[in-house]
Amino acid sequence: MKTGILGLSDTARRRPLRPAGFTLCELLVILATLGLLMALLLPNLVRASGTGPDASCLDNLRRLGQAWLLYSTDYQTYLPPNPDSGSSAPGTTWVPGSAGVRGAHEFNPDLLRNTNYSLAPYLGGETTVFHCPADLRSGRYQGTDPALIGTIVPAARSYSMNGAVGTNPSQLRGKAPVDGAWLDGTHTHVANSRWYTYGRTVDLIEPGPANTFVLLDEAPASLNDGHFACVGPSANQTYRMIDWPATYHGGGAGILFADGHAEIHLWQDPRTTLKGFPSSQNQPNNPDIAWLANHASALITAPVMVRPGLNAEGQFAVTASTRRNTRYVLERAEALEDALWQEVASLRSTNGGAMVFTDHTAPAARGFYRVRVP
Repeated sequence: MKTGILGLSDTARRRPLRPAGFTLCELLVILATLGLLMALLLPNLVRASGTGPDASCLDNLRRLGQAWLLYSTDYQTYLPPNPDSGSSAPGTTWVPGSAGVRGAHEFNPDLLRNTNYSLAPYLGGETTVFHCPADLRSGRYQGTDPALIGTIVPAARSYSMNGAVGTNPSQLRGKAPVDGAWLDGTHTHVANSRWYTYGRTVDLIEPGPANTFVLLDEAPASLNDGHFACVGPSANQTYRMIDWPATYHGGGAGILFADGHAEIHLWQDPRTTLKGFPSSQNQPNNPDIAWLANHASALITAPVMVRPGLNAEGQFAVTASTRRNTRYVLERAEALEDALWQEVASLRSTNGGAMVFTDHTAPAARGFYRVRVP
């Protein structure tokens, strides 16, 4: 008998061999898992590949941003007009037409190639850049092109411009900054009185070009003219939604910043998604309202100058650099640590630049002064 060789037991001989491969149940589990992974990864893969609505939206915004900057180069750093009036008169707005849901120009791209409006000359007649591919509205053409009459076309425009950015066509022959009337939440703000507004590229100092948005996707039901209104930042933040951003980029919106970069910003609060008819709405502690506020403008709070001097008449005088169309006050205190600053003069800067503030009540050469925006 040979040794060193083990034979199979009777039990082992009777056990059927397991076929190679997966059972039907295991195969279904694997397919379901792969399907779930693809569903999770596909949007990111599409973004990474440079195709799809997100990438196309960002490309549109960058092209509009280039046209925006070319305009400012041709107009001595002045920015396109961005009135809060709904005007479509030639030369008075960066973009014409009421382009929101049921708007008179919702499906009329013809206006967007009219060179009487600010950006059209820099876009070579291209109109599709005004429409975000993630904005799925479509309807019957409202223009006059015989080739398109009766056809179904995409919505003409999806984007609006930050209400704190641009020039006011009704003041200083179109060279005054916009008022940003809604920055205070009540439509009474005047340019550079409490928050900065930006009539020129050189004005974009706070919060800076990389942090100031110029254009964004607006919710279709909120969209009307090209002016996007929102509140400004403050120590006691006003949480009020005025105009509503879009959420059709997976819960976010495409946004262009003044330095030329564009991104998809995802909103955090479900209240930011517009439901039904748009209205001005208080939403306490909504971080998305705070984000819009902090990227629309900056609060003017810091003193401009605190160094006093004597003028020829022996009165205290302070020379301060000022911004156009902004009110300033001169204040005095007996000591720097004194919290009781007293207003002694008030002036409004019409054209900006250096201004002299004088304290006619100063009893002697003492005390400390500051100039600030109230």
